[in-house]
Amino acid sequence: TYEGGDCDQTANTQQESICKDFNGGPSAQDDSRILCIDKESTNEINIIFDDVVSAGDEITLPAITGETLPDVIECEVLQRNVKRQELIINTSGKEDLYLKDVFGSLTLESCDEKDCLVPVTYTYLLSNVGQSPMDITEVIRIRGDTTVDLIDLVEDKTLDFRESTEVVEEEVVDVCLNAEIGTVVAAKADPEEGDPCFDEDVYNFMTVVKECRVEAEITCVDSEGTDCDE
Repeated sequence: TYEGGDCDQTANTQQESICKDFNGGPSAQDDSRILCIDKESTNEINIIFDDVVSAGDEITLPAITGETLPDVIECEVLQRNVKRQELIINTSGKEDLYLKDVFGSLTLESCDEKDCLVPVTYTYLLSNVGQSPMDITEVIRIRGDTTVDLIDLVEDKTLDFRESTEVVEEEVVDVCLNAEIGTVVAAKADPEEGDPCFDEDVYNFMTVVKECRVEAEITCVDSEGTDCDE
């Protein structure tokens, strides 16, 4: 995913990854042209990706037909035809590469069958459990800081006794972040006579990152604190 921003937000464990900013790095407010090539190609320039994107857009770096990804990918981020960032990412398998690794303005969200962004489907069931017909006049969904009016997704707004209708909503969940995702749906209905009725329901679930990372490092000093190899 292209997020924009400078190299200070880089967060990965690759020893040979490189991020260089030019003119302050790319602004997340402006569209960017991203050009990625096979850095180790010796015969000709193999372009892997070349397109204009905005912050939040997903980009895909595909393998060359019949082959795997290049061992090393070099990307340039340009804004208004001026280079703002240069990135070098090792995809050889000899360097660590984890989902959610950040390389300057780019964040790794998926790799082959591994994917941080998983589509989910929420289904909200609205039922008339009263004694008379009613009209559904309000369906509000709250998730985090976002409130959305779903009334336009209700196909059958008039329900007789014991009738039901559903509202289906598609969403994408980031399963590479430890988080509790809570959803509240609130509904209002008006009967033919009498006061309106209200109800709400809450659905919570957790996303737990199971990926483990460990780094081993050895130091050796003598009694005077000098490195052993000196």
